[in-house]
Amino acid sequence: MTTPTIMSSVKDDIILIDKVIGAGEIAISDSQSAQPSLHELAKLVAKARIGGLLVKKAGVTHFHVGPGKEYLTLLHNLLSDYEIPPANIYATHITRSTVLLEDAISLSFKGAPMLTSQLIQKRPNGQIKYFKEHDGNMANLIISSDGNGSLPKFDTSGNLIGFGIASPKTVHQQVVNAVKNHGLTLEEVLPLVTRNIANVVNHDSNSPRRC
Repeated sequence: MTTPTIMSSVKDDIILIDKVIGAGEIAISDSQSAQPSLHELAKLVAKARIGGLLVKKAGVTHFHVGPGKEYLTLLHNLLSDYEIPPANIYATHITRSTVLLEDAISLSFKGAPMLTSQLIQKRPNGQIKYFKEHDGNMANLIISSDGNGSLPKFDTSGNLIGFGIASPKTVHQQVVNAVKNHGLTLEEVLPLVTRNIANVVNHDSNSPRRC
């Protein structure tokens, strides 16, 4: 797997370019993925982590999780087979299915951050509430809009038929939906769009979370 970089490597990008704090978005469990091996992922995550350590940045690797049958298996194996701290990886689109969400809950127990996405609006049964009620680690859950990202559209045969655009408004919609329709409190939901993501990206220098 070859990851495009500006400098010679992901590590150098993080060290030398101020705005670069990690690597991503690496697709897994998806037909659109480059199908990286576990070892390739471990090397990428390690380079991002080392770059972060050297310049006191987050050094995180962001994973796009598709609808494939492997779910989060690669990330579970990454943590079990390599010396990779769970705080250095995070996965998005975990609300695609209940099975994937349950796998994300399991991964959250290990300390890895999880991101929801615009997909939550397509599932009216309350994925944030489900995450909480099944003892997911709420400190590792983050609401994401996937704002301005492309949303590929496929027909029933899996053929690409066009693209949509994700709206940043989804963050606000998800907060309102969780509180008004699914019985969560603002105290429970607001950290998902403030403190939790700040911890992931090391925005707060006093945060206990370090690479």
